[in-house]
Amino acid sequence: EEALSQDFNRILDLGTGTGCIAVTLLAERKGATGVATDVSQDALDVAQANAKAYNVDTRLRFVRSDWFASVPPSEAPFDLIISNPPYIAESEMADLAPDVREWEPRLALTDGADGLSAYKTILEGFGSYLAPGGRLILEIGFAQGEAVADLLLSKGLEAVQVGTDLGGRARIVFGSVPKHASIRT
Repeated sequence: EEALSQDFNRILDLGTGTGCIAVTLLAERKGATGVATDVSQDALDVAQANAKAYNVDTRLRFVRSDWFASVPPSEAPFDLIISNPPYIAESEMADLAPDVREWEPRLALTDGADGLSAYKTILEGFGSYLAPGGRLILEIGFAQGEAVADLLLSKGLEAVQVGTDLGGRARIVFGSVPKHASIRT
């Protein structure tokens, strides 16, 4: 809740999957609009159906894209960039519950390495898209809070915090672009 305490009018959801985050945000914020990306057309089809079911389809544009690749910078600025990227380290895949490991597409779960590559890619490109004062919110694995927070700090974001879920486990990292500055990445 604290991560979303600031107002926003434009969102960019990177790796939207089923669209649950973008659709929910737009359903809650009646005046907001956004763009949702995913590399999977199947995922985008599900997300579009969900947007239609919750009557936000006219305010949410879907783009098949590998992170920022097919989102023109002219669509910026966004007040909020959100992502639930593949963050599970390859070494942790065998420990996942079978219903997750066998149901979810592998591409949505892991980067095939340490679980941090998607964050690094997002942090290399966000500066051309996020408005001054805008917020970046990233879902993380429970042991990644410090590493991802350090990545945000290294890119000049301020008010970087690790948020927890109801069980007290680290689940998101968020930070803001300084209000009187922009960050070019």
